Amino acid sequence: MSASVINFSALQSEPLLKDKDGTVLAVAFPFIKDGKPLEGAPLCCLSLKAAGSMRFRWNEPNETRGNFFKSLGVDYDSVVAPELIHSKTVFCVDNADELAVFRALRSEGDAVLSVNPAYVPAVTVADCVPIYLYASEKKVIGMVHSGWKGTGIIKEAVERLVNFYKCTPSEICAVIGPHIKDCCYSVDAERAAYFRERFSEGCVTEADGAFMLSLERANLKLLLDIGVRHENIAVAAECTSCTKELGSHRRETAGLPDDMPIEERSRLFTVMTAFIK
Repeated sequence: MSASVINFSALQSEPLLKDKDGTVLAVAFPFIKDGKPLEGAPLCCLSLKAAGSMRFRWNEPNETRGNFFKSLGVDYDSVVAPELIHSKTVFCVDNADELAVFRALRSEGDAVLSVNPAYVPAVTVADCVPIYLYASEKKVIGMVHSGWKGTGIIKEAVERLVNFYKCTPSEICAVIGPHIKDCCYSVDAERAAYFRERFSEGCVTEADGAFMLSLERANLKLLLDIGVRHENIAVAAECTSCTKELGSHRRETAGLPDDMPIEERSRLFTVMTAFIK
């Protein structure tokens, strides 16, 4: 299935931001339409580990995150980001009133869609799957965070594009960004069975007695089943867990005590931000 989509390297994509020493802090890559980069479309963007943690919580400031967007010339007030909860909750934020409500409610969910070109939908990732969406005719952009618990949210997001924004599946472009791949993502038998039953047998392989999960294959199946054309889908080659330039919960917290509190553990790995600009 993945052989029919476009594969690319995120790390070999266009640098979006460098520090004074020339270290790349963020990269940008295009949406794909009919197997080719889509000219005139917004760009898929990703901060790298060198940029520092882009952790987002409504109740805590993150100066690193604010300075990062400022360095890109992005007004931080235009960044539309929910606090992630590994759900299938999708927000549509298209104007100032909706943005004000979104922020007043301190919205929690895992995807943001918008037809407003002034807004910058953003999510955070550190092994979970960032999925970038663009409806090329209706000009709707969307940013989706798909962890294992929330796998299926991409179907919800595409259905919202179709039903709310009146997009057609054939105009929708999707880019699956760097995430933990099945080379590194071992899961227990229960989770393996869940993915085989809910998504496809091909989501899980076995190696040396371990179950290896492919979130890529699960999300590709969902995209293709709902009508997104394979010529409009691109997949980043990098695995976050085995690519040192990328933030990874699994790699960076390996060896920490099992009884370490989740909140403490969550501050010990590099959270990246995936956004559309």
